[in-house]
Formats: sequence, C-alpha cells, structure tokens
Amino acid sequence: MFDKEFFEKLLNLKVSNLKIENACEIGENFVSKVERIFIYGIKNDIDFQTSLILKTFSTNPATQSHNFDKQFQNESIFYKTILNLLNKYSRSTLKTPKCFYNNEKHLIFEDLTLDGFKTKPKGHRFDLNEAKLVIKEISKMHSASLSLQIKDSKSFLEVLSNLHSFMNKEGNQLLEKCYLDHLNTSIKIFEENSEIVTFLKSLKENVYSKVIEIFEKPTEIKVLNHGDLWGNNIFFKNDVDIKIIDFQMLHYGSPAMDLVYFLWINLDSENRKTNFKELLECYIENLKRFSFENDIDSNLINKMTLQWIQNEMKTFTLYGMLCCFIFLPVFYINLDDISRNYHLDNVYMKLMNDSYKENMINAVRDFIHFQNYNF
Repeated sequence: MFDKEFFEKLLNLKVSNLKIENACEIGENFVSKVERIFIYGIKNDIDFQTSLILKTFSTNPATQSHNFDKQFQNESIFYKTILNLLNKYSRSTLKTPKCFYNNEKHLIFEDLTLDGFKTKPKGHRFDLNEAKLVIKEISKMHSASLSLQIKDSKSFLEVLSNLHSFMNKEGNQLLEKCYLDHLNTSIKIFEENSEIVTFLKSLKENVYSKVIEIFEKPTEIKVLNHGDLWGNNIFFKNDVDIKIIDFQMLHYGSPAMDLVYFLWINLDSENRKTNFKELLECYIENLKRFSFENDIDSNLINKMTLQWIQNEMKTFTLYGMLCCFIFLPVFYINLDDISRNYHLDNVYMKLMNDSYKENMINAVRDFIHFQNYNF
C-alpha cells in the first residue's frame, strides 16, 4: 500500500527509493506499530530526502482482544476533526505534529526529529522548567476545548459521541487487571510494612469501580483531556519548545486527570512535592490567560482558582498513584524480557531493584501526603 507511487502523490515528488526502520523500541508503544520511512527522490529537479512516521494499528491478539482499535480510532478522529475544531476556537495553535494521511488503521506524520525535537530518555524525571512547558500546553488544549464546547456545542457533542473513553462503567478488563497486578506487586514490595500492606489490600476490592467513581464525580469545569501524558508522548526542542503526540486516550472530564497523570508519572517525588503549588499556579495562570484570549465568559474564568484545582487534584490522587504503579515498570523493565505483545506478568518480579522499590514507596507516600495536602 505505502509504495513509491503512494509517496509520490503524497509529497509531489519523484521517488527513487524507500527505506523503513522501527521508530520505537520494544516496550515503548503498545497499541500500534511505529515506523520511520526514509524517502529518497527528486523534487523540482533537485535531489530530495526526507522521512515520515508511519503509525499502524497493531494486529497482534493482545491489542485486538482488548479493543485497542477504538483507542487508535480516537487518534484518527482527533486528526480528522477535533484538532481543526480546537485550533478554530483557540487564538493559540496547539503544538502537535502535522498529519499527512489518516484512516482507521494508518496514520502518517511529519518526523519531528528532522526539526530538532526529541523525547527524553526512558525513565527521565522532568525538572521544573520541563514540567512547566508541558503544563502550559495542557492548559492551552483545555482552554481550547472549553472554547469549542461553549461556542459550537453541536460540533463538540458530535465529537464526544464519536470518541471511545477507556474509563467507563462497562469495564476495561485490561486496565482492571493492570491495577490488580501492580497492587499485588506493591504488596510484595511493602511486605515488611504492615500498615501500608493493609492499606494496599483495602484498595484491591473493587479498585476499578473506585477509579470510575473518581471520573464520574461532578465538577464545575470539564475539558477534553489528552489522557496519556507520559514522557514518550512529549517531544522537546532545546528545552524551550515542545510538541505532544498520541491522542488515543482522549477523555472528557476534570482537567485534574491530565495533571495528576503527568505529575505522578514524569516527576520524582521530591520535585512533585516541592513544586506542587507552583506547578498548579502555572496551570491556573495559563488556563486563565488562554481562556481570556479565547473570549470565554469571565464568570467561568473566575471559577478557575487555585482552590478549585487543588480540590480536583485531591479527588484524582488515587488515579495518579495507580498510574504510577502501571508506568514505573516501563522505566525499569529490560527490553529483552518483553515482546510487543506486552505480556508483563512474568517480568514484574525482576524489577525488585532499589530504585524501583524507592519509587514505588514514594508513590504510596505521596498519595497519603496529597490526600492531606493544604496550601
């Protein structure tokens, strides 16, 4: 399908050769196969070379059996309609890669590395400046979604009706299994601390239902969340600019979903606790600024307070801890131990090194800390 003739039409050039290589390491991408396509040819009588990123829905049984195709379709919908709508009703353009081709099984993007963008190394913990860059972009997307739902409610409701949320009452067997697996691993890590073990065991019963309750709790301000802001989905350029990729886990709800997910997964415990207030202030400041630029009603902007987002964050703290449990193994697993099928059950206990244990312990302690946090 993606032969020389296809890319000649796509890029308006004469293609002489194509070369394909993997663009992601094993364990860095779970729903799709990501490849870099090198394109060699002639354009305007001059030798031409470029590369594009081809993202293909994975055909392995693990992804198909858990309805990951619906997540892939979310991203297709995002680039077909949602991104244009968000940019239409926002004074500031969202920083995402250009999409050249889009259907339900394939997406073709610009190669961000050609412009100097790259992700941080696996397991990198974001510093304060890096975190603020991301939070600024999160606030821009959230404000754009508010602007869209206020100014074009018909289009916004149509968008929501086409998206598949991974958090729903009907259940998500894979996610529920992940929660239970990682709680069991944590219990083994904390076996010498009876108080924490008792606490973790209390979470095991109906853990998925508890998370759903968090997502369904009423909130004054609901936005379209990215839903998957871990390091591999954030590209940096010279630590002054970013672009965000992978819009498969979009979810409409409290903005705390994105904030908790991002802060728990990408920041270490010390940075998270030391700079928590400053990072939330950064979010509120930029959310208000973008919302003012987007001509959002001042009564709604006045509701965007530090106290409001603090309360939202407290509600979502359990979700943040559970996300930390799920993603920490990705930072520590030896890539030789796993395949693209993402069967991690047999390698969890290989993670019991001091650094992994310390981060797991801090995830639990931070949950307790932020449940009682006051500015």
